[in-house]
Amino acid sequence: MKLSKIIYDVKESLNEFTTDSKISNRYIIHLINTGRSKYLSQLLNRGNSFIDYSLIQSYCEDLIKVDASECSVDIGCEYLLRSKNKLSSLLDLEYKSAITSIKLPGKLSSKLTLVDLNRVEYIKDSPYNKSVYAFLDYNNYLYLYSNNEMFKILEKIIISGVFDDPIEVYEQGDSCEDNKPLNILEMDYPLQSKYVDLIVQEISQKLGAKKSIPFDNANDDNDIILRNEKNS
Repeated sequence: MKLSKIIYDVKESLNEFTTDSKISNRYIIHLINTGRSKYLSQLLNRGNSFIDYSLIQSYCEDLIKVDASECSVDIGCEYLLRSKNKLSSLLDLEYKSAITSIKLPGKLSSKLTLVDLNRVEYIKDSPYNKSVYAFLDYNNYLYLYSNNEMFKILEKIIISGVFDDPIEVYEQGDSCEDNKPLNILEMDYPLQSKYVDLIVQEISQKLGAKKSIPFDNANDDNDIILRNEKNS
């Protein structure tokens, strides 16, 4: 479902769909993201749950060469490749990684092997160490390691997963090619429709309750008068 449609549904339920609406799209998006994180944490932290394809987003990340001493483990090499930026915040999951795949650009490229940080030091002794391994450190940078000579020429990777802020990920683009400016209102929001309906209902109730609280001008004026009399 398009993000613009979700915002429309919220405003329509509040009879706020006017050009001079007092409720901004930015605030509604914040509430939508908060509700999404809540429901997905409950859903995906069940032991037998799986990550539905509709929840997954992808974006392109540049790689840079860094000294191997920078990361917190000893792999016995001089340098590693590292994501230029810290990864976008992943959804906090207890029983599985929120990263669903890491691969090179191109439709036919295979997935890289994601390794838990606690097991990285065993990579160098693996009989399959010609593969490209990826691991996430405590600072949320992604590192790549391999004994394969092709490893040295890698420049970009595609990271897919379930992220805490889908707007941030969408704005980075899902392609390593130059992209045109994106309109976040036209994004396909990564959430199943049944949870979208629940979130719209909760936001409508929350904002509707705020609108229904009367503002007592008379009492407010009296408070001002009393304060002025005390100060005189």
